[in-house]
Amino acid sequence: MTAGLGGFVFSLRPSGGRRGTPSALVWGVGIAATLVRRPKRWPVLLGMTLFSVGELSAVWAAMAAFGYRMAAVALVLGYGVGYVVSRRSAPRGGSGIIDVVLILALANVGAPLALAVVGTFTYRFFNLWCSVPASLAALSGVRRLAVSRHH
Repeated sequence: MTAGLGGFVFSLRPSGGRRGTPSALVWGVGIAATLVRRPKRWPVLLGMTLFSVGELSAVWAAMAAFGYRMAAVALVLGYGVGYVVSRRSAPRGGSGIIDVVLILALANVGAPLALAVVGTFTYRFFNLWCSVPASLAALSGVRRLAVSRHH
């Protein structure tokens, strides 16, 4: 399951439900099965999958830029753990905690710590700045849409 789908699954878990990995896994498989069985939900599944593939590709490219080519399993595991753990602490800790958790997760699956640090910061830099031109280009259209909705 992709990291994005994993984050989606954890966000949908009922707060009164059982806690722990087995119940989260059963819940996640149920959500995935629902998404696959209902064709109306396929765009959601496709969007989450494309987002996750893009994120994983960006992390891999950032690490590869410094000469470390991560195995796919290590990449998915490190990013997935970093994603799930950091998303749960983001409101309290901010983006600094997210980066620290990603660095530690990548290092824990075998990346040298120094490369995990520079790779994570390279990934975050491009993750932010590559979206700025498209966001600025879309800004006037979003403003026009907002104005047309209020009239």
